[in-house]
Amino acid sequence: MTRTTPPPAAASSEHGAAQAATALGTAPLGAAPLGYLPQLDGLRGIAVALVIVHHVTPPVETGGWIGVHVFFVLSGFLITSLLLREHARTGRIDLVRFSLRRALRLYPPLLTALLVLAPLGIAVSGVVGYAKASGLSGLYLMNLYATFTGSGVQGWAHTWTLALEEQFYLVWPVVFLLAFAGARRSPRIAVGALTALALASIVAGSLPDTGVSSVNPLVSAGGLAIGCVLALTRSSWASAARHALVAPAGVAALAAAVVVGGVTHKAGPGLALAVLGSVLLLAALVEGGGRVTRWLSWSPLVAVGAISYELYLWHYPLLQYLTAITGGTPASIAWIALPATVVASVLSHRFVSAPLDARFKARLAAAPGARGGMGVGTGAARR
Repeated sequence: MTRTTPPPAAASSEHGAAQAATALGTAPLGAAPLGYLPQLDGLRGIAVALVIVHHVTPPVETGGWIGVHVFFVLSGFLITSLLLREHARTGRIDLVRFSLRRALRLYPPLLTALLVLAPLGIAVSGVVGYAKASGLSGLYLMNLYATFTGSGVQGWAHTWTLALEEQFYLVWPVVFLLAFAGARRSPRIAVGALTALALASIVAGSLPDTGVSSVNPLVSAGGLAIGCVLALTRSSWASAARHALVAPAGVAALAAAVVVGGVTHKAGPGLALAVLGSVLLLAALVEGGGRVTRWLSWSPLVAVGAISYELYLWHYPLLQYLTAITGGTPASIAWIALPATVVASVLSHRFVSAPLDARFKARLAAAPGARGGMGVGTGAARR
């Protein structure tokens, strides 16, 4: 149902939310909602391809690890855009609905991969080893385990990124609400504090030879935080982002990050370059992006981005387990692991992710007082 005139209480809360948002520099009621932007799926396609190449080519270092930081910046920006839009319309955030939406998007594909790959995982790691890997992955604890033990778990070490994002989904909506409620007089202080924390994390993660694990949340969450800042300050940079040089500068910074990241591995300026490039490119893509937007909207690349979460889930355990079973290298078994990854990802997306997503949207649209969902188009907050 669409309500043309909100009741007085709702109108009052919307007005208060709009004032707070305007003070933050976001003005979400006056800004066009993001809608579905195929170029962002194209960017996801590039990011997941970088990660897969990185995992296929050891011991040669390609710098493809920077792809995960592209995902982090995207997630921070898009999730915060969702929260801003809902808060602007209703004056509140439905934390239960938000958490359910994220869980339905992330958890079923993960459980599917864990169950389907159990025979391979048990053959390589044993029942106890696979149970440990499944538990750490399914409970989103892999990053904390790796931080405190200094080691990952065979086949599923890559789920440290999923753990970080899930922890972000749990913490950030609450922080967002507290920032709005506690910073009405000077909300820029909250944004400034978040910016300082984001930059501190990025700098700490970019320093070589610190002995701090690259998966430690304190040094890996900078991209998520800077993505949040980008969404909170959108109206202040929107015009500048339309400059013709912003998108090419973002592409150049990401290309440099890949090159530098291949030399410095998971520390050093590669991380800072990756975040900088992601910020510039994302800002440009949201506000126009010119030729770069057209390139990233290429349908095959968009199709890859649409299943990027599934590709990320499946490729690493298949590479790890088939390498262990055959005694080869990731590169030598890529000819079978990568096609298997694509098939599994397509099937998982078609029969697990998409039906659940459609069912949730249908129930949300049928809910009493539904007012167009959360304001950001289909796929906006995909991994």
